[in-house]
Amino acid sequence: VRAVRVAGALKNLPAKTLDFAAENPHAPFIMVFIVLLVLAAYFLAVGDEESADRMAEYAYYSLVAGVAVALAVEVFRGGRGSRSSKEEGSND
Repeated sequence: VRAVRVAGALKNLPAKTLDFAAENPHAPFIMVFIVLLVLAAYFLAVGDEESADRMAEYAYYSLVAGVAVALAVEVFRGGRGSRSSKEEGSND
């Protein structure tokens, strides 16, 4: 029974991922940031400082891009869709 639930959840994963990406266009940049930062830590741990520095630099660029996209989305949406806007609207 549990395997059927897992299979069902995995079946819907691509659709859920696309929905999440549509609602949060900055998320892929943040995910790349995390992966690159982990890689930087790995390279640093094995003594490859040059690769670690390069991965950390790319991670930083990805983080900046993610924050810029999130800010742009927030500006163009006019703050609509944020939790505080929904809460304020429900009190009217």
